[in-house]
Amino acid sequence: MTNDFYKGAGFITFAAGIFLAVNMYLSTDSITSSQSEQAKEEEAAAEEPGPDEEVAATLELEISNLREELAEAQEENARLNETEEPAEEKIITFLTVESGMTTGDVTDFLVQTRLVEDESDFRDQWQESGREELLQQGTFELNSSMDYMEMIETFTSAPSED
Repeated sequence: MTNDFYKGAGFITFAAGIFLAVNMYLSTDSITSSQSEQAKEEEAAAEEPGPDEEVAATLELEISNLREELAEAQEENARLNETEEPAEEKIITFLTVESGMTTGDVTDFLVQTRLVEDESDFRDQWQESGREELLQQGTFELNSSMDYMEMIETFTSAPSED
């Protein structure tokens, strides 16, 4: 009986192995066939044309219109930038003229603060005005919009009391 038991168990194990092998073989065929079907569907989708020609034409027309609008807006912006002159910033500077300072000292300060661009021209104007000896002591307010003659008049007239 033990022999029959082992024969039966062996037969059942053999049958189970065959059943599993057949099952695995069939399942890989179904996986392979589903993968090949999927690949065929992807190829078919790739071969199909994209959006309709009308839609493509409409989109191209819209893109061209937007480009024209952008170009017009950029031209208008450039035109506005050309016509608008930047407001020149007015820089105010205070200078205190003390006893013993000369017109040369004042001129040097104005050159350093960039209120005077051409030092020799400023000195010449001061000499030609005949006001070199009229330099007053005190604190003077200057701004970047003043011309050379206005600066000379400021230094040769009594300082304002603020």
